[in-house]
Amino acid sequence: MRMSNGVAVEVNRDFADPLLRNSPLRERIDYLLDNQDLAYNVLGNYSSKGGRVLVQSNCFGTALFVIGSQERFLEKFEPLMHNLAGFYVGSIIDERASFFPSKLDGPGAIEPSFMKRFCDEDFDKVAKLNQGDLVYLAGLYGGYHLQDPAHALVYLGEVEGTEVAFHQDGQGQEFSFTALHEVIHRPYLQSNLTKFYRFNPKRGKE
Repeated sequence: MRMSNGVAVEVNRDFADPLLRNSPLRERIDYLLDNQDLAYNVLGNYSSKGGRVLVQSNCFGTALFVIGSQERFLEKFEPLMHNLAGFYVGSIIDERASFFPSKLDGPGAIEPSFMKRFCDEDFDKVAKLNQGDLVYLAGLYGGYHLQDPAHALVYLGEVEGTEVAFHQDGQGQEFSFTALHEVIHRPYLQSNLTKFYRFNPKRGKE
């Protein structure tokens, strides 16, 4: 929710419509909004000390899906194994794997260290946001453990003084719009470490 003249306004599809009417992101965003079940589908699993963990799509996978760079991610890291649900890159043994649906018809679940490397090597860091850029956030967990990155959103632009972004607010959560400042200033996120990235398809192939 945001306030406009003292009235609460929901940052939703209608509110964001002026930003999406002629946007190349519109088709993928509307596809996710119309297929919220993709947020809950199990993409893979691994064993941990607490038992077997089921993996669903997350904010990093959703961000890459929306801006159309998911295929480039897979070209870069190369899937190691295929199963009925999909495939993954990385290591399941030490819980450092990223999972994807077999038909790439929805977002994946990208492990943070893979997301960090992909952004460092295939994106340009920018000072000013344009539509389709990523807002990349680090966060503290348990009051002391820094996770970099901890969250990512796709920037869409500004409506009525509100900067609007699209994201998946956690693994297995709905795809949604949000006011950017409401996420950046969450207590566990380190707003001073916020970075802005723009996908550059020429990088990482040089």
